Amino acid sequence: MIESNVKDEEAKKEIIDDIIDALEKSDNEEEKEEADDSDIKIVEDKDNDDDVEVVDAETESGTDSFSEDETESEAAEIETEKDTPIPTGECSTEVFGVVQQFNGFFFGDFTGFSSDVQGRLAAKGTVNISGGYQNGAFTYDPVSHSRQTYLDCTDGKMKGDIKYSIIAGSLNFRDGGEILNGGVAYQKSVQMPGYINEAIKRHKCSIDKKNINSIVDFDKEKKNVSGISERLSQLKVNTKSRNEWGRLVIDLVPGKKVQVVKIDNLSQFWGIQINENGVNMKDTTIVFNLNYDNVTFMNFDISNLNKYATNILWNIPKARKVHIENFRIQGSLLAPNADIQGTNGNIQGQMIGNSFKGNLQIDWVPFYGCI
Repeated sequence: MIESNVKDEEAKKEIIDDIIDALEKSDNEEEKEEADDSDIKIVEDKDNDDDVEVVDAETESGTDSFSEDETESEAAEIETEKDTPIPTGECSTEVFGVVQQFNGFFFGDFTGFSSDVQGRLAAKGTVNISGGYQNGAFTYDPVSHSRQTYLDCTDGKMKGDIKYSIIAGSLNFRDGGEILNGGVAYQKSVQMPGYINEAIKRHKCSIDKKNINSIVDFDKEKKNVSGISERLSQLKVNTKSRNEWGRLVIDLVPGKKVQVVKIDNLSQFWGIQINENGVNMKDTTIVFNLNYDNVTFMNFDISNLNKYATNILWNIPKARKVHIENFRIQGSLLAPNADIQGTNGNIQGQMIGNSFKGNLQIDWVPFYGCI
């Protein structure tokens, strides 16, 4: 186009210079817009947690940035980058200590029949197992339960681990079944089929009569988990929940590491719905506080909570009895003072209680939450 409209070199040069000037002017305008945008910050309103105010950075740095009773350091505390969670304090993912390694942990007796404990089992009292019970099959494949293992106790995967699949005061194992990925430690007596005895030894594991408190100090752990349960029960509710015709709807709050829900009577609901509201669920723990006696889980479905199971804790500090029937619990159950009865149900999590009796299946879904 330049060749066809310009006849001499001087005119060509003028047109080319005009084009270059126009391009440089456009670039300068874009850089100015980017510079203006960089002066915008997000500042959380001090008086209203729900409001976010957009302010100009230059104005913020001036003499009118803070009120008379607000220091510069106080303003810095409420200032936050966009999408950065508000700190909620320190927490631990291994708060249960040695108990963290057990699928079922009880301070009294355990009586299970016609079901499974997929991970390790410990009971200070007597463990009675019957009806083709399987124990420890998925200790080394938690959550997904896609690959049952038969590890030798000399296997590198077990290095540093507790090499007992069952720890009990006494063990009565009858009517078939299996004990996998570990041996047995008992304090008083043990009865089990010869083929289980042989299988344990074939996998280079042991059946040891010993003071089980040298492996797990049950009294110490009872004090620890009871203290945790009581402390959690005192946490202030920081979620928003409502009853929608029998369905408990819970709105999570962004910026909270631990989302606390209080339920006064679980039996009044037929379902639970969680609205995430942009919360990063991988970095969030949900604590359901059931601070009442005689808790019952029965006849309703919360399978939609399965994707949160590793980060859910059902905390029951006071109850002396917990009844689970035709119910699948999503998450771990902490009920250190309760005698738990389970009928035709399932738990996708760890179970910690005073005692247990029933055919409830206890699936190895470790608690990974931070409390």
